[in-house]
Amino acid sequence: FTTTEPHKLVHLSASLLKSTRLFGDQDGEYSQPEYDSLKGKLDELDAMVAAAVQGRREAIEGLAERQQRALSGETDFQQTFKDQLHELSLREAIGMKYGAPRRNAQERLRTEQNCDGTSAGAIDDLLDVLERLCFEIKSGGTQPADAKGPPRSAVIREVFRKLRQLLRRRGEYLEFLPNPAAIPEEEPQAEAPPGTLSPAERKRYAKALTKSLPASLELGMSAIEALAPTLTVAVQQLEEQCRVETRKLYEQEGRLESLGEAGIPDALQEWLDKSQDAVFGEDGYRNRSRHRLRKQCERLELIVSKEPVPPDETWLGAGAAMLRDSAGRAKDAFE
Repeated sequence: FTTTEPHKLVHLSASLLKSTRLFGDQDGEYSQPEYDSLKGKLDELDAMVAAAVQGRREAIEGLAERQQRALSGETDFQQTFKDQLHELSLREAIGMKYGAPRRNAQERLRTEQNCDGTSAGAIDDLLDVLERLCFEIKSGGTQPADAKGPPRSAVIREVFRKLRQLLRRRGEYLEFLPNPAAIPEEEPQAEAPPGTLSPAERKRYAKALTKSLPASLELGMSAIEALAPTLTVAVQQLEEQCRVETRKLYEQEGRLESLGEAGIPDALQEWLDKSQDAVFGEDGYRNRSRHRLRKQCERLELIVSKEPVPPDETWLGAGAAMLRDSAGRAKDAFE
């Protein structure tokens, strides 16, 4: 509306004047006064169009200037927002850059807890196997002489050996052994295959013995080896690593003045304190894990130290009735 459309109107006026031919030499139908009158009106119309175009141009230029000022203000806002966000990230130790030490510490703590939980799950599975084997023996079930694989006694011995390793290591990790010095350091040796077996048969025997144990055992043993010496040491190590990474990051940024009295931002120190309480508090992770370990030890004691259950008299048939009758007559004789 400032170029194309106005030009159409001007072109239309010129075309109209061109088609207005005069009497005489042009063999037209209009006189000179009529032509001059038409030209004057068209000139007025062209002037109005030019004025409208100029008004539109001025309005557009004004809008462009206002838009530029608005965009300039938004640019200032974006820069201010970016600067304030940077300061907030520095103060709170958050964000992709300044929150990295905190995230690394969280991941290390989560890994420790996952490994501890995995080893605890392996203990539960071993107790399930032990309970099943003890029930089979208690029920009077015998293992066929020609049965393939290791005997129950060998499997039970291996279960006890693995339980000893896992329970002791978890007790050390959770600092929950009442008297660690009383536990012999020497580990029991694995069950040796019968000497009469060939090398190939001995290999199959060992493989069968491993298959008799829960599938989760291998993962549990790997998890227990990945743990720090104790949960306390693990938390101390990840906290120290968090402090080192944070200070190094702030040194690179030249913002050591943003660190608090503890050598890290106050918000990060507050998070570390809360993490300590979540692990070592009264209702923290360590006490919950200790409670689980205690329950596992109690379950082991129940499995291997149950009082004998007297047989059901109905299983004995006439023999039980004869015993009761003899006992009754003997009692009457003494009375």
